[in-house]
Amino acid sequence: MKRLKLIMLGLLLTSTLAGPAYAQGADDQAVKKVIAKQSTIGQAQGTAYQQVRLAPRGSERYVVWTERKITDQPGGEDYFASHDIYALDRSSGQQIVVANGPNNQMKPAISGSVVVWQDDAHSCAGCERDILGKDLVSGATFTVANGLADQTEAAIFGRDVAWIEFDGKNERLLLKNLDSGELTTLASAAASSGITFKGAAISDQYIVWAEVQPYQGDKMVHAQLQAYDRTTGQRRPIADTYQLGGYALADHRLVWADLQLRFADLPSTRSIT
Repeated sequence: MKRLKLIMLGLLLTSTLAGPAYAQGADDQAVKKVIAKQSTIGQAQGTAYQQVRLAPRGSERYVVWTERKITDQPGGEDYFASHDIYALDRSSGQQIVVANGPNNQMKPAISGSVVVWQDDAHSCAGCERDILGKDLVSGATFTVANGLADQTEAAIFGRDVAWIEFDGKNERLLLKNLDSGELTTLASAAASSGITFKGAAISDQYIVWAEVQPYQGDKMVHAQLQAYDRTTGQRRPIADTYQLGGYALADHRLVWADLQLRFADLPSTRSIT
């Protein structure tokens, strides 16, 4: 049992934090140089510096991460902080600017050479956000979802992108194919219900997300993990969980952390604690 838990922990860390390819290439000198930049790495006219926020995601060729830019203004050094996204091409060692516009570009996800993220460069920090994307090979930037609603928590697998949209009345989990433009609503909840969604995890077989129930005073936060079968179009609950910390998906295997570390084989819904 101890060995099984260690295996599941490894799966959780490699899938959630960086992706299997990033973990396998963690000895690369180019990757080490990026990791070494956790401290202050630059200063512009004595008014700003950048600090890497290590929330990397990886594919076979690329690693992407978010950098926080802090401007020293009256009121403290964190008076104004924006977030930009960068990538490292592991084959060439070249660093790539993915998105560094005004305000915030955050929470990147990557599949192959395509990066998607939540972006409020068009408006203001704290205003409605959009989902944008960029192909690191062609350099082309494109819009996945925008408009007056708030779009956040992008995830990608292949050519399919999932995100959460909130328009003030309803929250929806949406899936879009980048080639056909086909849009699928995976889940929806009225704002009055108090239910909120956590971002999706996607594989070639399943899409998994969490539906968080309204907070009940002194009770622990309750969430239900849901799975959507991409071959049948059916969704079903996988587990009720409390104090959900995170979850990761690889093919048909799901691992999550709450008060314990847990594993489920989705075709059989067999769970292991």
